[in-house]
Amino acid sequence: MRPATSDDAKLLFDWVNSPDSLENKLTTAGPIDWAGHQQWLERLIADPDCLLQIVECDGRPVGQVRLESKEGGVHVDVFLLPEFRGAGIARDAVRRTIDALGRRPVIALVRRSNARSLALFRALGFDRIDADGGVLTFRLEH
Repeated sequence: MRPATSDDAKLLFDWVNSPDSLENKLTTAGPIDWAGHQQWLERLIADPDCLLQIVECDGRPVGQVRLESKEGGVHVDVFLLPEFRGAGIARDAVRRTIDALGRRPVIALVRRSNARSLALFRALGFDRIDADGGVLTFRLEH
């Protein structure tokens, strides 16, 4: 794992606009535009309360984990290329990123339909604390 940089803009842009990523987004309904993505990334990189990590396997970028301070606490976001899912990579990457954060509670918002993410956060010890329609809220006291 390594910190994301502005050089990762295109990579992150492609991932966020992949069909399976868009399917599970909570705050956007369609593809992200390039200019908005660049502004978002520069803001996150400059934010001392955000940790954006690129997950690599054999030197190849395969996903990202982001911890970002938002209303209600530190929120986690994770994406892994489909061919790398199911091997424990996301679990290890999220755990390592949370450990780097230090002792702060972490929140995960997950669509009910996203079985892989539900399983991931349960396996990491997150507790379900709320349900609002199609979105479940999990919290980890770390």
